[in-house]
Amino acid sequence: MLKVTSVSPIKTISSIQKGLKRKSPGICKSCYTIPDFRQESPSGKQPKTRVFECISNGKQKEFNNLIRHFGLDIFFQNAKDCGYASDELADYIIDLQAGLSNVKDKKIKEFVEEKFSDADKMDMFLNDYDCFEELQNAGDVVDAYNELNGNYMSYIRYDYSNCVNLYPMFHPAKDYLDFSVRYGDKKYWQPWFTRLERDIDFPKKCKNYMNKDFINSQKVFALERVCEKSPQIADYLYQNYYLKKLRIPKEEKQIMQEIFDKYGCKIILSAKSDCRKGSLNFIKREFEAWHKASEGVAKYPILLNCNKIDHTKNSDAKAHVDTENKIMRIHGMDDYSLKSLRHEMIHLNDPYVNYSSFYDRHKHIADLTNEIIASKVVKPRKHERECVLDFDNCKYREELLDAGATPSGVEYAYTNRKELLAVAGSCDTSKFSEQFKKDLVTLGLPEYVFKLPLFDLDISWFVSCMEDIHKMYPEEKDYNKLAKYLNQISRLHEMYQ
Repeated sequence: MLKVTSVSPIKTISSIQKGLKRKSPGICKSCYTIPDFRQESPSGKQPKTRVFECISNGKQKEFNNLIRHFGLDIFFQNAKDCGYASDELADYIIDLQAGLSNVKDKKIKEFVEEKFSDADKMDMFLNDYDCFEELQNAGDVVDAYNELNGNYMSYIRYDYSNCVNLYPMFHPAKDYLDFSVRYGDKKYWQPWFTRLERDIDFPKKCKNYMNKDFINSQKVFALERVCEKSPQIADYLYQNYYLKKLRIPKEEKQIMQEIFDKYGCKIILSAKSDCRKGSLNFIKREFEAWHKASEGVAKYPILLNCNKIDHTKNSDAKAHVDTENKIMRIHGMDDYSLKSLRHEMIHLNDPYVNYSSFYDRHKHIADLTNEIIASKVVKPRKHERECVLDFDNCKYREELLDAGATPSGVEYAYTNRKELLAVAGSCDTSKFSEQFKKDLVTLGLPEYVFKLPLFDLDISWFVSCMEDIHKMYPEEKDYNKLAKYLNQISRLHEMYQ
């Protein structure tokens, strides 16, 4: 069904242990948990240990017969001398040579070859120079070039960050199929799968935008990795092979170029084209608001991926952002999905979001968080005592309702400190008391967020509803009753839409 080839980056090299572990991306999804204040040990590179790898005679003979690239040959010989030669490394270099042979762009080729030209720096324990990481970065750039040019799709990529790794790295297209088969109604999904099987090798015949998004997601799979590791060459690939090579209408391309030039953000489109121009203008307006309010100090994502397929790693969420690598995903380009852009921008500009020992070094913020997001100790039957959210005693719930948050949004705000800031900052902040604003700033919300104009009409509508509720029930202060009244108005509104 899926005929794809790939330059599969290096599989496990058992002698290389990666001490620097990547943090989990900040993911916005509907789960309710107590804030985690446990101290995290700081990450750092650990000395690498080495066990001699042995390449089989058959693989060595195959390698000698196939390798024609002088630089790759020298790299492998140095790896062999240092005890790192393996069948997996030989396979990877053979595949890399095949992918590199397709590269016609001189700048790309020079960048790639420079990545493994310093193989003489390879020492017994890789203390000073991680040549294998550089080699994998080279493979990512080769994959990105070939995917964008339609030469192949790297359907599976193996990660060798751990000493033992048997599982392929997440791939959005594969995950989409797996998720659909596992959780979708077979009768509902079968027509889509039938079209996909028929059209996957013939992109011009694809009429369903989900089919196109499925294909396009694989064209930018490696580009996202290049954005993380080699941002300058990622910029070059984006401008010369995404914007210029792919069929993007001129007006849309102009807006994307303006956003890239001013904010450094590369936007990956969804194939659904009926609202893309308006959506791009929405993104541009939001970024301009942040730039003006922050006086130019706000951070922006280096990649904003709006492809619906690429989002399916977290299928129950509208959006999420990796705050460390500044990679943001939004589930589509419709109005409903893009409303989460401000929420994710607040996560990205949270000054404390990537601190591993944050609460240990900022005890006053931990105390304030515990005061606002209340918790209690319970003892379930046949279980040990555990700490759970005490929602009824959380502070500022009524203020969030008055500022336009829905009851479900208020509940989500008390997931943890980060979500409280993101939900509150996305509301009509002019409705907050001065004390609430002061506490939000103490918790990490940039003060300039209060200067952002409100673009979300739904929030304005909820603010208006709460004003009407307070007129009807001027003495009512109970959060649960206020939330009940708001839900009733919302349901009536939906019925008559």
